[in-house]
Amino acid sequence: MRIEDTPFHVVGLEKFVELEQELDFVGKAALAKLAEIGVDRKLVGVDIGGDPMTEEGALNDFWPVRAPRGERIGRVTAGAWSPRLQKNIGYAWVPAAYTAHGTELEIAASAGVRPATVVPLPFVDPNKDIPKS
Repeated sequence: MRIEDTPFHVVGLEKFVELEQELDFVGKAALAKLAEIGVDRKLVGVDIGGDPMTEEGALNDFWPVRAPRGERIGRVTAGAWSPRLQKNIGYAWVPAAYTAHGTELEIAASAGVRPATVVPLPFVDPNKDIPKS
């Protein structure tokens, strides 16, 4: 994979780069063009349903991601049971059309199909219901 295959827009880092600044930097023109035309895929956070993935641990397999209609649209790049959040979480590459928070997906895991939902990153407890230790 070449670096230009994964620009900052795809992985959600665009908020850290100021394309409007006067100073020039390597790749500025290419990144500005990409910001204008958009990307075809994104790395998103997913809540993965089902039993805790404690035996599987951190995923090393790239499980297929499917749309609710069953067609393969992407892949999970990492996932694990989060003891802090008390749920399975992961990252998945999906087409831009499937990146809205709340989008329902299916994960073809080694132990069977699991439901998944696109969620905001980073993974946090938004209501701060989990006490600090």
